[in-house]
Amino acid sequence: MFLRKMTFNKYKIFSDAELYLPRPTDEKFITIIVGENGSGKTIITQAYQWCLYGDAAEVGPAILTRSSSTNDPSKAIVKIEFDTQPKGMITLERCARFASKEDRIEQVLFNGAFSSLKLSTDFEDNDAEYD
Repeated sequence: MFLRKMTFNKYKIFSDAELYLPRPTDEKFITIIVGENGSGKTIITQAYQWCLYGDAAEVGPAILTRSSSTNDPSKAIVKIEFDTQPKGMITLERCARFASKEDRIEQVLFNGAFSSLKLSTDFEDNDAEYD
């Protein structure tokens, strides 16, 4: 199983972004993320942690993009897709909802929690071939 793609919507500096990771070519595969200071390398690892475990270094309105206004804060979403070679996908999607209250943004409880996690799977038929 390997990490295939991360999708960000209103999460910190990523208002709407996708990160595709290359498919491993052998069992000793490693991906290194390189970039300038402030480009979002640490935010990617925080998003991964938040999506999987529901915690992060910063929680609450700090996870929303800086462009989110108090008029329409909406929600922050991080989605992670894993390729389960050879025949399927597992997708995790973490969402935190926010609302405006007296000129500030507050996190909203969702079924008693500050974020929700959605898990979906997509497996091909056992007889199907995989590229």
